[in-house]
Amino acid sequence: MYLNPLDIHYCQDSISNTFSSGANIGDVLDDVCDGRTPLSSFPKIAVNKKNSKWYTTDNRRLWVFRQLRRLGKCGEIPVVKTGSISSEKMTTNNDGVEIEVRGGIYGVWFWKPNGAGSNPNGTYACTWPENSVPVYLHSFKYDNDSDDSDSDGYL
Repeated sequence: MYLNPLDIHYCQDSISNTFSSGANIGDVLDDVCDGRTPLSSFPKIAVNKKNSKWYTTDNRRLWVFRQLRRLGKCGEIPVVKTGSISSEKMTTNNDGVEIEVRGGIYGVWFWKPNGAGSNPNGTYACTWPENSVPVYLHSFKYDNDSDDSDSDGYL
């Protein structure tokens, strides 16, 4: 199954700016945009349908895919349906439309025109217009902890 990254909602209200590998999400975005990391190497995002909307616990990977879509670097992405998302994971306070990135976003592609922009206190609230453009990705190791996990052990 394939979905537009913009049709997938975040389940959390914030994410860390790094994967467990230590890679900053902005640097990962740069690696894909600059051709160092192919989109095809990213694991599928796990999704669950709730109230007619698709949600994921793979919030950091979704952030990268949404940025790629905004930049015209990706289209629909492969996803896999999963069981329900636990209520502890559903912390979004805006229906999963936007997410706060805790910490700085490094790299250059995030800051290109149409970027989400920054907040003076160092956090970033990111939203994407409904008519943005798509992306594909590469495999990094990420953490599987309870507050920021991406479900399959990769990016």
